Amino acid sequence: MTTGTVLMHPPGGAVVPLDDSDALYEIIDGVRVETPPMSAFANLIAMRLYDEMRVVARSSARGTPTLEALFILDRQRRLGRRPDAAFVSVERWPLDREVPEVGDWEVVPALCVEVTSPNDLYDEVMVKVQEYFEHGVNQVWIVWPLRRQVFVYRSPKDVTILTAEATLRADDILPGFEISLEELFSRKPA
Repeated sequence: MTTGTVLMHPPGGAVVPLDDSDALYEIIDGVRVETPPMSAFANLIAMRLYDEMRVVARSSARGTPTLEALFILDRQRRLGRRPDAAFVSVERWPLDREVPEVGDWEVVPALCVEVTSPNDLYDEVMVKVQEYFEHGVNQVWIVWPLRRQVFVYRSPKDVTILTAEATLRADDILPGFEISLEELFSRKPA
């Protein structure tokens, strides 16, 4: 989907044009492609992962977690991806180095997280997994809320599928990070 005028249909039936300048997007072969909106549940899951990463990263000084940041993975190929959550290790971006004040972040995260929503297409998610590894990401987590599963990729061919009884850990990237899938997939906001 490309950007353009987005129309909302409020309860009264009138069509209201919205300014799409704040729409989230990725850059694929130099083309700005609008990303589908996350569901409320997917957003809650991404926030939980980010919050836990932030607590552990702050106490260990291991790197910087992000939410929906656009990373320039390949300037020459003009590829920018926006994982739902990510972790940039200190080896890739030292904590005393300032992040760009404007524009996108030209660094490859150590960990990228994609939380699927009902409007995400499987093939498109798998293309992202492949691209992340092609550009040096160490680990990719694909979170499937409706299935209550997390696919932990250590490479495109090395995947572990975690189910509701498991605990998600990131020992080799962010030691100390862990969250039970029961907590992760709770539909209660607290």
